[in-house]
Amino acid sequence: MKLKQLAIKISKLAGFRNPKIDLEQYTTHGDIVARWILSAVEFGDLGPGSRVIDLGCGTGVLGLAALMCGGSSAIMVDIDDQAIETMTENAKSLGLDGMIVPICKDIRALPDFEGEVILCNPPWGKQKLGADSDFIQTIKDLALPSYVLHSSGAKHLENEFHNAGWRAEKVFTMPFELSATYPHHTRRRMTTEATLWRLIPPQAMAPHRS
Repeated sequence: MKLKQLAIKISKLAGFRNPKIDLEQYTTHGDIVARWILSAVEFGDLGPGSRVIDLGCGTGVLGLAALMCGGSSAIMVDIDDQAIETMTENAKSLGLDGMIVPICKDIRALPDFEGEVILCNPPWGKQKLGADSDFIQTIKDLALPSYVLHSSGAKHLENEFHNAGWRAEKVFTMPFELSATYPHHTRRRMTTEATLWRLIPPQAMAPHRS
């Protein structure tokens, strides 16, 4: 699927009905999602038959986009039951509801999963310092190639994974538009910068050739 086509399809999906500030719920726009998922395809981490794990799936844009690009199934995890409901409706609208596994649980109470690639846009810690820590630990525990979107100003993510022996590489940095979602937002639209990281666990790294 082409970038523009995927971005349009994602942009038409339903967003958060009642976004929760403590979960830092914002809509990830279609152009970012499309570039994100197609980057995973280009790196070879996502392809036909891939089993996807979407941690903090929200309305499902990442996992559903991955299914549209060849994934065979997507485990969709979120603590917010309203987000899971919207995600399920979005999956039905695309005819993908038979390919998702909705799980409404705290990320700290998840069972072991089998999969090929993790997608995650965690809370960035703007409301609560360290809000992303459980997501980072879960990714380490699952030890799968992972794509994580985070604030470009965050310095800890790269260090966390490097110190654990992972390879952490920037895929792209681009503007992330924030609509006036919460009462403290005084402008209709704001923009920050987000960076997509590709995180590869030690056991998945190709050996260096001499």
